Amino acid sequence: MPVTSARLTGLDDQGSPLMIKIDQVLAYRDRIHHARCRVAANQTLDALKDIGVSARVFGKLTQPGKKLPYPSPIELCIVEPAAADGELASTVGQTIRDVAGPLGVRVLWLEQLTPKMRLHILEHGRSSLGAGNDSPCNSP
Repeated sequence: MPVTSARLTGLDDQGSPLMIKIDQVLAYRDRIHHARCRVAANQTLDALKDIGVSARVFGKLTQPGKKLPYPSPIELCIVEPAAADGELASTVGQTIRDVAGPLGVRVLWLEQLTPKMRLHILEHGRSSLGAGNDSPCNSP
């Protein structure tokens, strides 16, 4: 069971005692992760668009008021028909790795999904996340 109510102690720059609750640290980490994933998702969508591939982000990143907790991956669906096979799939995978870096990305191919899941992603997935107000310094 993770510890969330303990305190971290140390000294600040002036040598005074410093106490931070672990739950505050974890919330801050989650906000930073969410903001980094949002930026990476937008950059990935732009990079895929540059190579002619249509994609949608779905999941918590697209839901207002929801935060993507660490270490949750970015959820991305490739809409391009017949992109799951061959050289295009390799190019798409490399583009995602190059842009998203160490952040996890869960990639789905629209043509391989059930009709119900396809409809859900096409209706609720987003091809851009906009700027948002995701500064890690903002309160949750």
